[in-house]
Amino acid sequence: MKKQIMLFAAAVALIAACSKDQQVANHLDGSWKAVSVITTFAGVTETQTDSLPTYTFTKCKVKDAKCDGTWRDADGTTGTFKWQITNKGANLLWEETESGVTTTYTGTVLEHSKTKFLYELTISTIIGDVKIKSELAKE
Repeated sequence: MKKQIMLFAAAVALIAACSKDQQVANHLDGSWKAVSVITTFAGVTETQTDSLPTYTFTKCKVKDAKCDGTWRDADGTTGTFKWQITNKGANLLWEETESGVTTTYTGTVLEHSKTKFLYELTISTIIGDVKIKSELAKE
C-alpha cells in the first residue's frame, strides 16, 4: 500500500510539474524560421513568405520568469526579446526593448507542435489595429 501511495504521489508531482504553459514552452525550445506572416490593416491583407526572420527561443521554466530569445533577419540584423507562455498555453507574451522603451505584446497561440507554431496578435496604433498572424517552422 505504501508503494502505491508513493507511485501516486510521484505521478501527481510529474503532472503538476509539466503544466500546459511549460508543455508549449518546451515545444518552442530552439530555432524557428518564420515561414509566413499575414498582416491585416484597414481591411487590406498582405501575406509575406520571403526574407523572414529566424527566432531562437531559449529553454527555461516559464513559471519562474520571462524567457530569453533572439531573432535574426535575412539581412543579418539581430536583436533580443523576452517571451513567456501564459493562460494554460493559450497566450504568447512577447516583450521587446528598443532605445530604452519596452513594448509588450500578447498573442494567441493557435497551434503548436514540435515542428510548427502558429500565433496571432493585434497591435493597436493611433490609426487603427494591425492584426498579425505568424507561422513558424522548427529548423
